[in-house]
Order: sequence, then C-alpha cells, then structure tokens
Amino acid sequence: MNTYRVTRLFTQAVFFILIAFSNLSWARTVALPLTIDHQLLRSLVVKTAFTDPGPSAILVDEHSGCWDIKISEPLFSEENGLLRFQTKVYVYAGVIAFNKCILPVEWEGYLVLYQIPKINNQWILSFDTVDSALYNKEFKPATIAGIIWNLVKTTVYEYLESITLNLSPPVSELKRFIEPLFPEEHKPRADRMIRGIRSGEAKTRTDSVRVEVLTDVEEIEETDKDDEAERLTATEFNRLIAIWETWDAYLVYIITSLTREPLSNEDRRVLLDVLLEMRYRFVSELTAQTLKKDFVREQFVSAWQKLAPIFRNHLGDDPSRDLLGYLAFFTASDALSALDEIGPSLGIEISRNGLIRLARMIVEKEGDILSYSVLVNGELR
Repeated sequence: MNTYRVTRLFTQAVFFILIAFSNLSWARTVALPLTIDHQLLRSLVVKTAFTDPGPSAILVDEHSGCWDIKISEPLFSEENGLLRFQTKVYVYAGVIAFNKCILPVEWEGYLVLYQIPKINNQWILSFDTVDSALYNKEFKPATIAGIIWNLVKTTVYEYLESITLNLSPPVSELKRFIEPLFPEEHKPRADRMIRGIRSGEAKTRTDSVRVEVLTDVEEIEETDKDDEAERLTATEFNRLIAIWETWDAYLVYIITSLTREPLSNEDRRVLLDVLLEMRYRFVSELTAQTLKKDFVREQFVSAWQKLAPIFRNHLGDDPSRDLLGYLAFFTASDALSALDEIGPSLGIEISRNGLIRLARMIVEKEGDILSYSVLVNGELR
C-alpha cells in the first residue's frame, strides 16, 4: 500500500510539473541598436558644443582680440576602427603691453582626435581620445610654435574631450513605445522587459556610432498551428483591418513629413514604391482571404528596411531640429525590426497607440493624426 501511495504521489507530481512547464518561457539577453550615423552625430555635437555662429565655438576671446581661440567645421568619420573627430582651429595669441597687442602669433589649421565612444549607466555618451594629429590649412602635418601648441593642448583638447551627449530621452521614448507592442495577456512580460533595459557597449562602425540597448526578453515555446488555427475570427479580422488602416495612415504621414526635403528622384521613387507595394499586398491578401495576425508587423519591418536610409539622410543634417526626437524615431523603428527577428514567440503586435507615438516623434501635432482616408492626398504628388 505504501509503495502504491508513493507511486501515485510521484505520478501526480510529474503531472503537475509537466503542466507548469507546458507554457514554459525563458529569457535571453538581446541588444537593441541605438544608431547615431555620422551626420546625426555631427548635428548633435553642433547643437551641444558649437553654438556660436558658423557653427563654431569661441573658446577664448580676451584682451580685445589679442587672445582668440575658435573652433569650427566639426566632422566625424571612421578610421581604423576609431571615431575620427576633425575640427578647424584658429588661434591668435599676443602679449598686452601699453594697451597694445604685441608679438602676436597666428595659426589656423585642423585638429583630428581619434576617439573611442563610451556609454555609462545613465545613458551619457562620452568620447575617450587615444590619439591626435595637427594639420595646416593644406591638410599637411603641422609643426607649430610652443605657445600655440600649449593653447591647443590645454584649451581645445579640454573642451572637445568634455563633450557628452545625453541619450536618456530617446531611450525613455523607446520604453514607452515597447509597452503597447505586447497584448494584454503579455503585459507582465513587457513590464519586466522594460524594467530590464540597460546600457551595453558603444561601438564605432563604418558609418555610425552604435550603442547597445540591452534587455532580457522572455520567449514562450509555441506549439505548431495548423491552417485552421491560423484563420482569423470575425473580431480578429475587423481589428486587423482597423490596424492596417492606421498603418496606412502612418505610412502616408511619415512620407509626407519629407515633402519639404530636397529629395532625389530615387528617393521619391522608393517612397512611392513602398506605399504602393504595401497597399497592393494588402488588397491581394484581403481578396485571397490569406491575411494573418502578423501582417501589419511584417509590413512595418519590410517598409522600414527600405525607408530608413532616406529618413536618416534627410532628418539628421539640421542641428536646429528636434534631433533627439528623430533619434528616438530611428531607435524605436530599429528596435521593432530587431524584436521581429526573434520570431513570433515574443507575441508582439503593432497597435494604433504605438504608431501614433512613433509618428509624434518626428512631427508633433495635436488631435487625431492618423485618421484613414480614401481621398486623394495632394502632398503625395
């Protein structure tokens, strides 16, 4: 009898363990990309540190112009795996005697810093200089007087190495964007994912600086679904149609946000092709009754791969704009593509609120900005 009871209890324990693990989830760390291309990086640095006309930064302006140090024309690129930060330098230094500037020394050329980007846990991006070089106006290696070198080394170096960028605003926007991607039954997983967001490494790439946004995502092992299980219910179908209409309005909205940009003919062709392809595929699958729950998300990822280069090229070149808003827009869009690569086990979905939040990152407007319309939009011409 005792053996029977032990066997029975063991069988029950195994049964409950199998039930508990039938919906097993496990977490793995993923890196979402926060990518700052060199053009956007230049604009962010100009907005932060080159705030005088030109744009430039007047570091010293004393003794009625007898001491003058100015930097201008910042430029970023990549060289041998390092971030190359080039800026023009102007130095004028003399001695004040009898209210006059005597024995002045003047030099103009270029300073190049080779740097490694770093990100801390407060999302402050800084740059450590590991090497440098000075060039004259003809961009040949420069040999300069000791007094000029000391001024460049102390004043210019110190200023440039103190430049930092606060990336917490786009990261905060990313968190707010991620939350509505998860359906209600997965909100606890979404909350844990958002709370787990932290900084990883900052890396120099050929065309950009990429900061890792690390988080832990919980995947649920899904069972194979047959065609019958994939078929949408009437409620799911109506909801999908409504989301697609919002997606179409979103696509029109962000495309028309570029109407005042100097778009090339190729840019215009890509924008129009993406819009028409998205609409044609929707009509085709709607007619064939082959629409699935992931349809809008798949269209978003496909469209963003083609649109991203155009938006990055035209929205990051003007320091007077909302650059951190644009960076948030790029980061959120890239994050959705990265999460999509993990697969359906995350259970993320495109929502109306998510698209509205994304749209407002590039153009802030009040009211219902993503209303669907079948009327002709003159801005698309």
